[in-house]
Amino acid sequence: MSKKSLVLAAAGLLAAVGLILLHNQRKEKLDGVDSKEIIDSMETEHEVNKVEEAPKAAVEAVEKSEPDVARISDGAVLTDKTNTSPLSPPKVAKKRYDPSRAVKNKNRETIHFAAGCFWSVELVFQRAVGVYSTKVGYTQGKVENPTYEDVKSGKSGHVEAVEVVYDSSIVSLSDLMEVFWGKHDPTKKNRAGNDKGTQYRSGVYYKTEEQKAVIMESVEKRRAALEKPWLKIHTEVKAMTTFYDAEEYHQKYLSEKGGRHGKAQSAVKGCSDPIRCYG
Repeated sequence: MSKKSLVLAAAGLLAAVGLILLHNQRKEKLDGVDSKEIIDSMETEHEVNKVEEAPKAAVEAVEKSEPDVARISDGAVLTDKTNTSPLSPPKVAKKRYDPSRAVKNKNRETIHFAAGCFWSVELVFQRAVGVYSTKVGYTQGKVENPTYEDVKSGKSGHVEAVEVVYDSSIVSLSDLMEVFWGKHDPTKKNRAGNDKGTQYRSGVYYKTEEQKAVIMESVEKRRAALEKPWLKIHTEVKAMTTFYDAEEYHQKYLSEKGGRHGKAQSAVKGCSDPIRCYG
């Protein structure tokens, strides 16, 4: 039973006892009572009226003294901090619509980048301002649900890639392309650093035609900026295909799992610390 219910019941019981006592007193009186007794009787009746009003006053006092209720938005249950009785129904807040969420979701876009071993490629994009999320995986191949061993063999057709979800109101795809170019040498075919094989090829995989246009423009600028004009940009630009998430131990490998040496590297936005590709 709640605190309010207990107070209300006690006050009601007190009023009933007072009425019974008053009735017994009046019954025992004789007809020839003097004026003083009548006055006393009226005062007693006044006191009973006070008793009858006690329940209402007591309830109002409890309501004023009740502790604040913990309020949680988005449809969470509101609970009384002092009442843990299972008989008391929870108060539920109405879910509030946050228009800013719709704007953020509307501005989020997805792109796939491949620039060698996906461990370090993921970290460089984790650090990029405006990037909402990253995950590593395999794409552009012919094998369904490939494993790391399948891709490592070079026979699956897949490339190690990073899926980047970014907020286009904060960072443009052109800016992300600059991050991409700065991470590897696109003039090296099927190679990035010491990693060799088709699974390490350079590539950007788009979702929309608008993205494709931005990517192709960036490729042309990169080609024009080459100091040696006989070199070729080997970056492939293709539409997205199924992206298969890599095994969990590959996810955030350098920033959260510490790489091969167990030393985590910073993924703070804007960080420019040198990246140890294998940890």
